Amino acid sequence: MQKKHILTSLLLVFVAASIGTLIYKQTRPSQKQDRIKKIKGKKLLVLYFHGNKRCHTCINMEKYTREAVNKGFPKKVANGEIEIQTINLDKSGNDHYVSDYDLSSRFVVLSFVEEGKEKQFRRLSKVWKLARNKEKFIDYIQDELDTFYAMNF
Repeated sequence: MQKKHILTSLLLVFVAASIGTLIYKQTRPSQKQDRIKKIKGKKLLVLYFHGNKRCHTCINMEKYTREAVNKGFPKKVANGEIEIQTINLDKSGNDHYVSDYDLSSRFVVLSFVEEGKEKQFRRLSKVWKLARNKEKFIDYIQDELDTFYAMNF
């Protein structure tokens, strides 16, 4: 009888802890929200998402993205209107980005933030298609960034 009581108590503690963890995860601000809340004024974020294991193509996509932004928009990068961020999806706490941006793979996402709130975003879905053509990849990033910037600034 005593074993049954102890087992029941342990199960109740486990269930209570599980429910508490679930509630905490649902109500805590995400790292995305924390990062965005700190932004004052208007900012266009260029987010490159990757994982722990990075193939040659993935490494090039980040390199081409940086080149497209830094060479295509040097003044806007220098004055802080455009910022590049690299985010490892395999890092603890970053898994929410997959659902936040409907990511099915590694992607580049443009995010417009104003006064600490993300107003809109655009997932650049052609990056994988263009990943093996540096010139077209850079043109695509710059064209999308130019259009997205014009819509928001």
